[in-house]
Amino acid sequence: MATEVDSETLKAENVRLRHTLFVMVADRQKMASKLTGVQNLGQQLQKKDIEIQNLREKSERLEGSLARAENRITQLSLQAGNGQHLSGQTAIVTPGVSKKVLEALTRDNTRLKQALDHLTNRGPAGVDLAVENKELHEIIMTLRDERDMKS
Repeated sequence: MATEVDSETLKAENVRLRHTLFVMVADRQKMASKLTGVQNLGQQLQKKDIEIQNLREKSERLEGSLARAENRITQLSLQAGNGQHLSGQTAIVTPGVSKKVLEALTRDNTRLKQALDHLTNRGPAGVDLAVENKELHEIIMTLRDERDMKS
């Protein structure tokens, strides 16, 4: 009779452990899928950051070229004796920050300030979420290392 009770207890424990294992495997697969998505998104963001940086550098070069061209046109028109007729300016144009660049920087600054305010208004909850994401990533990496060791 004691062996029957032990046998039933062991069977129940076995079923419970199998169910727990099944749930853990499903959770691990979900986390692995999320990690893959986050990694892909991170790679895309890095590519876009590089592209943005390249476009900003190109924009700065073009603005400098434009300023030099305007300066050269002004100089040539002054040398030709008809400065007012050709360019509408009498002074030499010097390169500087354009209105468009200043407006773009102001928009970016405003957007970043709003994002920062949003994060700081969330208080500890926002920080806790970031910490939780990091902890989940560490758990996934540990499980992956364990799996690789077993393979």
